[in-house]
Parts: sequence; structure tokens; C-alpha cells
Amino acid sequence: MKNLIASIVALAGILVASSAAAQTPPDTFCKATQTFAASYWGEWLSLDGAGQIVQYPKKTVNVGNAFDTTNFTAPCSGVFSFTISFVRDADVHTKCTQQGTTDDVFIQVWLHPAAGGSDQLIGSHFGAWAGQTPTNVGRATGTVTVVAQLNQNDIVYTKALSDNAGPICLGEATFDASKIGR
Repeated sequence: MKNLIASIVALAGILVASSAAAQTPPDTFCKATQTFAASYWGEWLSLDGAGQIVQYPKKTVNVGNAFDTTNFTAPCSGVFSFTISFVRDADVHTKCTQQGTTDDVFIQVWLHPAAGGSDQLIGSHFGAWAGQTPTNVGRATGTVTVVAQLNQNDIVYTKALSDNAGPICLGEATFDASKIGR
């Protein structure tokens, strides 16, 4: 009987250990994996210009599966780098579903903390900024890189704005993210 009880206790211990391994927190996984990188992009994106969240539908790479075309979710705590680039198109003959804007356009980088609370702007108010053009033709580019200390499950996303909250046409936009260090 003692052997049977000992076997049951040992089996229970194995099951608990196995269950704990299957539910290993991502922070532990991150320490073992180390590499997280995402690069997504989109072309001819039509946005309302009033702070609409930007979606990057085309994947170049997503090592660690931390990005879902709109949100980067920190797989673990650490320092991450984000680079946002875009080409603003003011042309009335654009491939966007709406006419572009000649106004200033900027894409801001935002943090939604996993612990709760209000979303926070990361870096400059202007973020990636493309200046105004005087006519309905022409393009302008904007790029910004921000580095942020994130906690596990913090979410980073971008919003596009224009001076007059008018329509925006992005000929192309990219979102690149990577974890720095270990």
C-alpha cells in the first residue's frame, strides 16, 4: 500500500510539473529564445486623419509572432526598438480609396500598458512627420525610431493624424520592431 501511495504521489508530482511547463510564462520563454523581430508594411492605405489606428497588412518577418498587423504585444519585459516610416501621397490620382492630403501628416507611436491605465504617447508628439505640400501633387516622407522599456503584454500601436483631420493617403507605410539585448 505504501508503494501505491508513493507511486500516486510521484505521478501527481510529474503531472503538476508537466502542467507548469506547459504554462510557462512568456518571460521565461523570452529568456530562452531571445530573438523577437517584426516587419510589416502596407501600400495605398486610406485613413481618416483623425487619429485612426494604422494597420500594416503585409508581413515581411514576424519572428516570435509578437505583431498582428495592428498591435505589437511585448512577449516579455525588456527594451524594444520601433521604427515607423511612411510616404504621404497628396496626388488626386492616387490608388487610395480617397484623395490624399497636402496637410502635414504624422504617425504617432502609442503604448497601451498591460497593467492598465491610460494609453501613452511614446516619443515625440509628431512621431514620424511629413510636411505640407503646396499643391495636390507630390509626396513627402516621415520616419521615427523610438526605444521603449516595455513590460510583458504591453501593446504598442500607431495612429495617423493630419493637421485638419482630413483624409490621408499613405503610398507606403512600414512598422519595424525588435527586442534589444537579452
